[in-house]
Amino acid sequence: MIQCPKRIRAFRLQSVLSVLYCSVLLPHIILGPLTLWKQCQGLVFLICFFALTLCRWNYDLDPLISHVINSYMDFEENILEGQPAQRISMASDSLKILIRMIEFSLKVVPVFILALILYDPCTPPFILSMCKECSGFSFWGSLGIQHFVILFEVWMTTHMFYSGTTIFLYACAVGILSLFNFLEVIKRKFQTSRTMVEYRRCIAFYRQIQILERILNKLLNFLIIPAVISFTPMAEIVTMYVSFTLYKEIPMPGFVLFPLLMVDVTVINVLTFMLAGWVNSTSKQVLGEYARDPQPFGRRHELTRTIKSCSHLSIKFGSNFVDEGTSLVIQNFCLNQASSLILIRKND
Repeated sequence: MIQCPKRIRAFRLQSVLSVLYCSVLLPHIILGPLTLWKQCQGLVFLICFFALTLCRWNYDLDPLISHVINSYMDFEENILEGQPAQRISMASDSLKILIRMIEFSLKVVPVFILALILYDPCTPPFILSMCKECSGFSFWGSLGIQHFVILFEVWMTTHMFYSGTTIFLYACAVGILSLFNFLEVIKRKFQTSRTMVEYRRCIAFYRQIQILERILNKLLNFLIIPAVISFTPMAEIVTMYVSFTLYKEIPMPGFVLFPLLMVDVTVINVLTFMLAGWVNSTSKQVLGEYARDPQPFGRRHELTRTIKSCSHLSIKFGSNFVDEGTSLVIQNFCLNQASSLILIRKND
């Protein structure tokens, strides 16, 4: 837990500034005198900013995020104690690729945003585009207010992207993956159990995983899942539309930013919801198989009742939860909406 007052004040200042920044940009995009393609261009950034602001918001310094990470690390050390080295799963490899993609994007996104503003100060939704004389700004002459504004824009986007994606990746995505991997370990333990003591130990481990799931869902339901459910599909739709229809209007190299964001949010949507769905299906598989077919030793009925008393694990949002089909439903929705917008643009 951070105790340094300066760092706490800096974090809170960044959080409040992020909210104010998004609040200022929103009416400019909706009500400002912008063309349709400029509104779409600005909407890409605005959606990302809102999602990142929601993910990072923790003004009261709630220790729940660190509690989730520490609890998962302690349980992983406990469940793997005395076990042979585990083979890295395909899901873990996929998440590692996603993390590397996001880390690369974090380095280049501020650079591309800087390039966009330098080439065209009227690029929405940024602050300079709100001025009617934005096209007359020059960054190559004497020092002026525009230089301080552009430094502020780069600083804002940098800390929002870094803090928001860090919390999403290492608290949300890695937490969901850990649940899935723990269930895979429990499944193997069930398969190799031959005595009542070993079975009871497996059930005890499963109940501990249930506690971890409750802790993770408490964190996700507060901010992260609403941000992912609401804003990442919107970001995928708008980035697809901009990437496929506005490549002539947006100058290079700034245009490269939009396909890059499109790939990132698409992979986030597919992988996050797929892992969350696997948690639910693997949990059902573990409980279903071993409740129906306990190993051949005495007191089967007691063991069966104990297993049936365990509930299925799931990643929840509100009163609903993510199942195996959620990822496909979201991608079907995004592709249908994006293709409709693209066809409308082509027909105009």
